[in-house]
Amino acid sequence: MDLLFVVHLLVLLMGGTDVRSVKLGPCNGSCIRYSLVKPLRLSGYDAVVCVSRWHHSGEVPGGMLISL
Repeated sequence: MDLLFVVHLLVLLMGGTDVRSVKLGPCNGSCIRYSLVKPLRLSGYDAVVCVSRWHHSGEVPGGMLISL
């Protein structure tokens, strides 16, 4: 199956699921990301939540990037 199709299917299946139980703390989208990673890994995909943060340096503003 195509990865995009699998992710779309997982999102649809999560429609009525309480994803807040997946991760402790406030759910600001992280619960959905972590809820997607587990079934993707169980399906054989090499999935992980990646977080990159960087500080302001010169003219480059600080920021954060979160991806699957």
